[in-house]
Amino acid sequence: MDAIAAGAETSIGSVYRFFPDKRAIFRAVADLAMATVDQAFRARIVAAAPGAQWHELLDLAVDVFTEIHEREMAARALLANIQLYDEYAEADRAQQRQIAAVTEGLLGVWAPELEPEARAVVAAMIVQTVFGMIVLSQREPPARRAAMVEHCKLMLRRYLSPWIETPGTIPP
Repeated sequence: MDAIAAGAETSIGSVYRFFPDKRAIFRAVADLAMATVDQAFRARIVAAAPGAQWHELLDLAVDVFTEIHEREMAARALLANIQLYDEYAEADRAQQRQIAAVTEGLLGVWAPELEPEARAVVAAMIVQTVFGMIVLSQREPPARRAAMVEHCKLMLRRYLSPWIETPGTIPP
């Protein structure tokens, strides 16, 4: 807490006024990281969906989420303190369900022959695979991490391709 006060060039009392303990600071960082993910998801992925090829949108999503977790300080702090996951687990699960719901809607367009329950499972698999890869790849050196990102894209394309009509575009 002293280091935070010093870094913010304020008194320790000011820090405690807004954050009663370290966990409160961590929760604020988690909220910031999740807001960053939500904004990027809407601004870069959802906005790119109309007219996008499915594999291009899939690659973009993997790249955007990876970029956030590698470049955004708040997201990196979450990964570095994964032992505190319970502090934001409910909000994280809700956000992943929201992303999966959008993904499920896209699958309804790209793979209309998939039954609704199957679409829900496939959407959850996509989201969990990407987020799991991001978390686990942080343990690896940068070159291996980059290779894992590319292999994740390839794996998901191969997983999805039997169900998706070609060319799979979302009508504008």
